[in-house]
Amino acid sequence: MQKTKTEILAFLAELRLALASDGANYSLNIIDIAVTKIKQGQPLRTELRVIQQNLATMQLGEKVVFSKKTKALLKQLAELANSGSLFEKMNDLMTTNTWPGN
Repeated sequence: MQKTKTEILAFLAELRLALASDGANYSLNIIDIAVTKIKQGQPLRTELRVIQQNLATMQLGEKVVFSKKTKALLKQLAELANSGSLFEKMNDLMTTNTWPGN
């Protein structure tokens, strides 16, 4: 499931709107930081993986009930973040410092 940089940025904008409409205010910062890093040249799949991990962590703290649309977008995020070849997944093991805000 390969997507271009423009398609990923459009997807993240849609995800941000869905999270905002559900009241997940702290999660919006994660999306904003990721968009900035992607625009600066960060690898797409790596950044999507970081977003997925940080949103999962943040969801535990926010305790927000998500709409069906947001749940579908989060599922799509998981599919995008976990797609790739064996070598790309091995490279993920070398990704460090994926704490919220990084």
